Amino acid sequence: MHNNKVMKKALFLLLVSFIANCSFACECGIWGQLLVKVPAGSARYDCGSTIEWNCNQPLSFTNTYQCTPNNASCQAKTTWEVKTAAGVILKSGIGTSNLSGGFNLPSSGSYTLTLNTNCNGIICKPCVYTIIANCSSSCECGTWGQLLVRVPSGSARYDCYSQINWKTNQPLSFTCTYQCSPKNAGCQAKTTWEVKSAAGAVIKSGTGTSNLNDGFNLPSNGIYSLTLNANCNGIMCKPCVYKIVIQ
Repeated sequence: MHNNKVMKKALFLLLVSFIANCSFACECGIWGQLLVKVPAGSARYDCGSTIEWNCNQPLSFTNTYQCTPNNASCQAKTTWEVKTAAGVILKSGIGTSNLSGGFNLPSSGSYTLTLNTNCNGIICKPCVYTIIANCSSSCECGTWGQLLVRVPSGSARYDCYSQINWKTNQPLSFTCTYQCSPKNAGCQAKTTWEVKSAAGAVIKSGTGTSNLNDGFNLPSNGIYSLTLNANCNGIMCKPCVYKIVIQ
């Protein structure tokens, strides 16, 4: 009888220990996408990606790591470091499940950004990005694409400074693109547009990135202008202007 009690108690304690260990297990999870701040908003990169960058511009990033399970007792501790091709650490930092940092790259070349994490002491697989820095080229003005205007048969195409013949009270929907130079994540356009009457009154305006699209109605016959503006990292570029004739 005594031996049975001892055995039952031992089994009970073993079961409690098993449940406790399973309940509080904390294992490795996954990295989110790296968000890199660019003039147009954020560029997204998966682990293992290559990032092309202008080293005259600070690189600011954020990322997240979620251990498993997702609860208060299973939270990530994260670190990051950026190294030269020779292995010299330029900068590093620490974080939680939310990791953010920033740095400048001093010269052209190849660098690595490594994100590390551990989940309650378990070292997890790092996330490594290759950064190709180009210091020789700044971010300069580029070119406008053709303006695409929606028509019943599809899209009509117009070069800058073209005349567009249109009908009153017919919605005019358009798209256009602007590419700064060089073409990389650190050199992205910010765009704006506005349509004006012949007297200079602004009828409608809007903003965009390297991809610009919107639409408007023109209320009466006359001559109007549609102006597209772009800037590349603060450099104001030559606008693209269209003459719209409403008949």
